[in-house]
Amino acid sequence: MAPRPLQMRRIRTRPGATAVALAVAVLLAGCTGDGDGGSGGGASPGETRAAASPGGQATAHPAPAEVTAEALPVVATRENSEWWLTLNEVRRASEESVVVVGTLTFLEDNRAITFTGFEETGFKYRENDKGGEAMTNEFSAVTLTVPGERAVLYRVLRDESGACACTEGVDAVSQGDVVGVYAYLSAPKDATKVTIAVRGFAPFVGVPVTS
Repeated sequence: MAPRPLQMRRIRTRPGATAVALAVAVLLAGCTGDGDGGSGGGASPGETRAAASPGGQATAHPAPAEVTAEALPVVATRENSEWWLTLNEVRRASEESVVVVGTLTFLEDNRAITFTGFEETGFKYRENDKGGEAMTNEFSAVTLTVPGERAVLYRVLRDESGACACTEGVDAVSQGDVVGVYAYLSAPKDATKVTIAVRGFAPFVGVPVTS
């Protein structure tokens, strides 16, 4: 399947002025399928089998014994009455964008809630495939500022339909649930330190942009 281009809007806002929308191209990763069909059953230790052809049964490839889990990096953690938010990383994604990676942990006892309150204003609902409105449950109420650029907010990338380049579709959460979140935001190519603000939390100031 060949890569399919997706046109994204890059939005930054100056208070009191109209948002400036610029287009950036984002290529979605393609996929290939050259293998023969699997015959069913799991692979034995050390055994490698071909990927399944359409309609076939995929088989697992065992992980090497030396592979171990690594802890996520931690920039800082913020807390409000319901959530812990750990900022794990702000990483350069392209010359004009970064990806913000974080982890949310729900704190409250004996209560389940819908994952809302993290959506950018105006994007809580989006038309679904049946023409009705569906809640997006997205992590898009994230902004970025750069030292030296006064009163300029960089926002989450969106395509022409309004869909964000961010975590969306999270269901209900209960105490102790951990949700990994991300959001792609526009950012100047020469920015090396930024401030990240997420609605409901104190901002993360002076965060280094990794490559």
